[in-house]
Amino acid sequence: MADLVLNEWLWSDLRGETSAERMEQCVQLLLVMQSRPDRIIVVQDSPFSQKAWRLAREARDLRQRLAVRLFKDVYMADPAKCLLLDSAQLPFGALRPRRLLQGGR
Repeated sequence: MADLVLNEWLWSDLRGETSAERMEQCVQLLLVMQSRPDRIIVVQDSPFSQKAWRLAREARDLRQRLAVRLFKDVYMADPAKCLLLDSAQLPFGALRPRRLLQGGR
């Protein structure tokens, strides 16, 4: 099992800010990860979580709603799949990802 910090671009791609292909890749990433034992680390009030909740409020199409529901119901609801941290408790520089899953952004 690995603890993963996903790049905030996941949500930008899911919003359609890049391309339909990137949106589909992000949906597929979330679907594949649900069957893996890895855990996502989410820091409250981080750019990642802010963009996630923004998309939750503004999701326009079925793929976006699917991704938001998957993230909320599979990851956020399960402590084995998501570790929720308060940013005030993190040491400086702790959010630098060691493993990028979003293509090097």
